[in-house]
Amino acid sequence: SIAVKKGNSDLLTEINTALRIIKADGTYQKILDNWKPKEALFYSREQITNMILTAAIFALLILILIAVLWMVTLKKELTQKKAAEEKLREQYSTLRSIIDSANALIFSVDRQYRYTSFNLGHAAAIKALYGAEIEQGQSLLEYMTVPEDREIAKRNIDRTLTGEQLVEEAYSGEELRTRHYFHVSHSPIKTKKEQIIGVAVLAQDITARKLAEDSLRRLNRELRAITNCNQVLIRSEDEKTLLNDICRIICDEAGYCMAWAGYAEYDDAKTVRPVAWAGNEVGYLADANITWTDTERGRGPTGTAIRSGESTCIQDFVTDPQAAPWRENALLRGYRSNLALPLKDESAKAFGALTIYSMEPNAFTTDEIHLLERLAEDLAFGIMVLRTRTEHRHTKDTLYEAQQVFRTLIENSPDIIARYDRDCRRTYVNPTYLKVAQISHHELIATAPLQRSPLPAASAAVLQNLLCRVLDSGLVEAVDIIWPKKGNIDHWYNIYAFPEVDREGRVVSVMTVSRDITDRKRAEEELNRLNAELEQRVKQRTAELEQKNAELDKMNKLFVGRELRMVELKECIRELERSSGEKGDGDGRQ
Repeated sequence: SIAVKKGNSDLLTEINTALRIIKADGTYQKILDNWKPKEALFYSREQITNMILTAAIFALLILILIAVLWMVTLKKELTQKKAAEEKLREQYSTLRSIIDSANALIFSVDRQYRYTSFNLGHAAAIKALYGAEIEQGQSLLEYMTVPEDREIAKRNIDRTLTGEQLVEEAYSGEELRTRHYFHVSHSPIKTKKEQIIGVAVLAQDITARKLAEDSLRRLNRELRAITNCNQVLIRSEDEKTLLNDICRIICDEAGYCMAWAGYAEYDDAKTVRPVAWAGNEVGYLADANITWTDTERGRGPTGTAIRSGESTCIQDFVTDPQAAPWRENALLRGYRSNLALPLKDESAKAFGALTIYSMEPNAFTTDEIHLLERLAEDLAFGIMVLRTRTEHRHTKDTLYEAQQVFRTLIENSPDIIARYDRDCRRTYVNPTYLKVAQISHHELIATAPLQRSPLPAASAAVLQNLLCRVLDSGLVEAVDIIWPKKGNIDHWYNIYAFPEVDREGRVVSVMTVSRDITDRKRAEEELNRLNAELEQRVKQRTAELEQKNAELDKMNKLFVGRELRMVELKECIRELERSSGEKGDGDGRQ
């Protein structure tokens, strides 16, 4: 039954209506069918009190058991928590060690660019790049002293704070002192609700790789330039064009801003004379006044390279003291470094230098210098080849002219000229030979060694022996032989045999020059005859003179005897005169 407050007819109406409805659809009957009566028990107050007390004790025991279990569980959880915390600390320490020892820069910042964490690598990098000791909670941007770096860092962090995952390659630090290249990854830091609260940055220092790539790129570029230079070396016909082409290739294909070649002059000032250049020269060489003396303007790379024969470079025109005389003009044209390479001749003496300029400081690495030295060596070799080729061409022309003169002299010489090989076969005879021998050229050249010689057998044998001696000794020798001419009138010829040698000094042939000395021989014979006649006449005259001398001696003896007698007579006369005088004096005194 349902009781309704008296006077609440509306509720009573609604309830009765509802009962009618559930009776109509069978729900009411289902309720009655499912309702079962239960047995009711009655307890006394004392029983109820005991039951409550028992229930309270039982509940207290349960509570105590639950408390004990909870305490055991709590202790276990505390132990596990401590172990987990210890493990977490170990893991954190390990992770921190890994992060600090990682070959990468790792740090994170909040939305105000303040450090929330960083590893030792990042701290060391900031110290190296900007000279700052970073602290957690301080702004990253405040430590960046290079404005360009600060703007890039802020822009990348702002992009990442919008949810963008950013990966790029960038550089940081001052250009001339501490610049490094990095591969940088920016990742947003999010809460569980996907709220971005900061940025994590992982940067890998790729400076070495970047420099290696740049160096490799430059080396490849220079190798291509060297290849093209070698092609120019092969095709060049004159020295000036070669130097201009090499300088152009160095600038256009190797990427340098200026290149020039200069030759060492041997004047009083020992100047270096520019002979070719290319690139951004714009009057630099006219004001450079470079020498190769040991003075201020001779101690630069070009003068030093010529003087010492070694490659010399200025890696920075701003700081290098060698660059002082040229610093202002060089920086005005954008030159920051240069390299001078000596050009050496066959005796390894520098006759000039190839000087290359770059718009970057420290542009010339060891590998680049080695490659450019090879280029300079090839250039110097090419110059020497061209000079040698020019000399050979001149020598060839001179030799050709000399050959023509020599041929003319031989062809028109009145002497008999012939050449014999190592088997004593004739390989050449001049027209005079044919005229004297009265035999055709074909018959004379085609004959075996001296077997069909126009000479008598004895003279041919003498000539054969002469040729053999000269072929063996390599010395010039001469003989006189008889050569019968037309009418069986013997003529004398003086034959000089000259050895002809190859480049190794081996005698390969003999040239003979035969001169008609018949008149000389006849003159000698006449002279001998006259000498014989003169000798006979001298003998006869000597006999006559000896006879005359004997007669003269006889007469001399006769004359000498007479002279002695005359002396004696004169002495007697003087004695008589003295005696006569003494007697006269005595008579006067008496």
